[in-house]
Order: sequence, then structure tokens, then C-alpha cells
Amino acid sequence: MAVARVNDREIYFEERGDGPPVLLVPGTGCPVDMWGELPAELSKDHRVIAYERRGFNRTGGSPAANQREHAGDAAGLLRALAAGPASVVGWSGGGLSALALAVEHPEMVDRLVLEEPSLHLLRHLSRSFLAAVLRASYLRLVRHDPAAAVEVTYRWVMSSTRGGSSWDRFPEAWRTEIRAHAKAIAAEGNQEAGRYPSRSQLASIPRPITCILGELSVYRAPSLELAKLCPSARLVDIEGAAHAVHFDRPSAFLDAVIEALDAA
Repeated sequence: MAVARVNDREIYFEERGDGPPVLLVPGTGCPVDMWGELPAELSKDHRVIAYERRGFNRTGGSPAANQREHAGDAAGLLRALAAGPASVVGWSGGGLSALALAVEHPEMVDRLVLEEPSLHLLRHLSRSFLAAVLRASYLRLVRHDPAAAVEVTYRWVMSSTRGGSSWDRFPEAWRTEIRAHAKAIAAEGNQEAGRYPSRSQLASIPRPITCILGELSVYRAPSLELAKLCPSARLVDIEGAAHAVHFDRPSAFLDAVIEALDAA
């Protein structure tokens, strides 16, 4: 457990293991703990760096103004630790930051392993998604209850097409930590809805991309779009998982990540 001074912020990170570097970029509002056993398992053969992004958790401070700031932080952390280029594993909003890193600082990225990145969300509005957005907006803007808005949003994001939501199975400590960062979550939600990186920027990413999807996820469309745009992208479906693939099916997710890291 340590901090590194990067740009204008002290970035909280945890590092373990030796070997080829792997950077873990967390989902929106998610602490390092939410990766579960993934860092320990990957560290058997890799140098694993898991950090918490600006605006969230132990890094804290004001939210990032845009995804370019998140990309700059990730690149700066890798440079500070002499760990680039690295394989970059990003989940959800962290997957969007990983894509921004590959666009803005391609020299720091060896390959991308993306767990359902939050990309161009306005292009993928389903009825259930729109209902969750409207309900969350009402709670945040009219009822002035940002924590309840986060609850509605994350319960939908983590929901399964078979019913239920992984959100309700998360430890309460995780849910409390996420709800505490409602302001930064709202700011990142606006970025996830935008058009950055552009379709042309995504198509020009020169690194291999693996997208890991939950078979039962309501959040699959962004990954499917990315696979169409990027010739280097491949899709890996994990049975029985929703958006939090690494939580729902940790062993299958680990196998998929290792396979992506070891691919020629």
C-alpha cells in the first residue's frame, strides 16, 4: 500500500509480484478491494499494480474533468513506477479510462483487457436503462438524495437478465464506499455518456484488445460496439455472469484474463 505523486494528485496504489507489468483500473467508485483475489492470483506471474482513480476512494480529491485526466494519471503512475508499457485491465468506467490511456498514451500500453467498458452509453439506451437513469436523476436532482441515486444506478448496472442484481450480494462495506462518492460518480456518468474516445480514435488503437462480457449482463452493448470498431478486438463470454464478471465468476474471469495476457 503506497501513494505516488502524479500530476497534481497523490494516487493510492497497491503493488505485488514480479514479471510483466499489469495495471488494474477499477470501476467507477470502486476501491482496490473489489478486485477480490484477482491481484493476488495474477501476481504469481506478473507485477500487478492496482490503483484508485482521482475523485474516488483513497486517492480522493476533486473528480476528473474528463477521461484524458484519468489517462494522464494512469500514464504518470506507470512512469513513476517504471512499469510501462503494461497490460491494462479495466472494468466498467475503468475500462473507459483504459481506452483513453491507449488513445492518449499508447506507448504505455502493451494490450487492453476490458471488462464491459462504459463506452458511448447514450448510443445504447434500453428501456430499463432509461428508466434507471430517470429514477436516479429524480432522486439526485429533486429529492437531493445522491446516495439513493447511486443505489438505483448500480443495482441496474449489476443486474442479470435472469433477474436479481450482483449489487445486492456485494458486501455492505463496498456499497457504502461507492455511495460515498456520489458526486464523482455523477461526473463520470456524464463522461460515459459522451463520445470520447471517438469512433475513429477507437478504431486506430494499435494494441490488442480483449473484451470480457457477462453472458447475463444488461451492459453488453458497448463491448459489442467496440468489437465492431476495432479489428484487433476479440470477445470472451463468461457464462452465468452479469456486469461484475470478476465477482460473479472469479475463476472463469481469471482464466480469461490470463489467456488474454499470454496471447501472442
